[in-house]
Amino acid sequence: KKSNIFFIIHKILYIDVWASLITKPDKKGKTPLHVAAENDSPDILQFILTKAKGDKRIDLDINCRDNHGNTAIHLACFKKHEECAKILYRNKADMKLKNKPRHKHVKPYSAAELAGKFGWVWKKR
Repeated sequence: KKSNIFFIIHKILYIDVWASLITKPDKKGKTPLHVAAENDSPDILQFILTKAKGDKRIDLDINCRDNHGNTAIHLACFKKHEECAKILYRNKADMKLKNKPRHKHVKPYSAAELAGKFGWVWKKR
């Protein structure tokens, strides 16, 4: 009986921590989704998306923006991480959203513009 209580407490803590951390941005506005896409971690990206879909308490916005207006797919495309970009695309990331320019000489761009620049062509969703 004592082990059942510990199991239940562990499950509650794990689920609550997971649900709160998966959508929490850091000081730069980046969520775990941004970090996985930016660092070319398709397995982690897929894990996050799969787990979030299976947990109704997690309100994961695939198009959430960091402090520069970048979505996860912006970062994947900018860093030329095609596999991560494909995963986000297949999960309905908006390819047309434009980010905010960091400098006055840089124009905003969309993930679609970057993907086109690199010659990436993917099947329709």
